Amino acid sequence: MNNLFSSNLIVLIGGAIVLLVVIAQWLAHQRYKVKLEQLNQDVEKLRSTLNALCSSAVGVDRRMNKLEQDKIELQQRQETIEQHSRSDRPYAEAIRLAQQGAAASKLVDEFNMSSNEADLIVMLHGVKQVS
Repeated sequence: MNNLFSSNLIVLIGGAIVLLVVIAQWLAHQRYKVKLEQLNQDVEKLRSTLNALCSSAVGVDRRMNKLEQDKIELQQRQETIEQHSRSDRPYAEAIRLAQQGAAASKLVDEFNMSSNEADLIVMLHGVKQVS
């Protein structure tokens, strides 16, 4: 009977060990399951953040393109204004000379303008002679 008791005890101890191993494995599985769920949530948050960043980048790119277009337009406008300023410069200089008493013939010669233009500048801006 002692052998039978020893055999039963060994089987009982072996079964208890197997049960403990199964319980330990089940607990480890539950921990990994919780950890996996947390990691999945973290990945989903990162995916959401990445999508938001991509959307923002697209918006910034659109604004940068708009700013670049505005810059080109402003440069063209500035060039147009500068060209007008340069083409108006002879008139400004002619007016200054007329205010100093220059004759229309001098304006025609110096600024290559028509005699009608020169006469008009002298009439409008020239020194008024008192009789």
